[in-house]
Amino acid sequence: MTAVNQPVSSAQLKKVWEEYTESRKSQVAEYQILQREYEYQHPIITIQLLNPVEESLLDNFRRDLTQYLRDRLRNNDLTLASTLQSTEGKKVIYTAREKFEHLAEKYPYLHELKDRLGLDWEF
Repeated sequence: MTAVNQPVSSAQLKKVWEEYTESRKSQVAEYQILQREYEYQHPIITIQLLNPVEESLLDNFRRDLTQYLRDRLRNNDLTLASTLQSTEGKKVIYTAREKFEHLAEKYPYLHELKDRLGLDWEF
């Protein structure tokens, strides 16, 4: 005889999710991931991740988390999915030349001003 899956409300999921999150407080990286917003469309719980490193971290405890949720909520259909949030690759500006070029993109007259005053952006 198989157990019947119990219906899971968003409120129940939130409560059990928070319990699990508190139990992982000593694992800083995992705790940070568990603090993120998630979407729940029965039976899939989708959590947004910022980068591939977080995805590998989640994989380390995904099975444990899924089993915990299934046991506490009495629903074996629950699954945990993740999506990688697309971020535009923002270039980090390091050198004086990169700083000048970045500002010159915003303010095109900087090139003319630099030439008129005979300035050099490299110190």
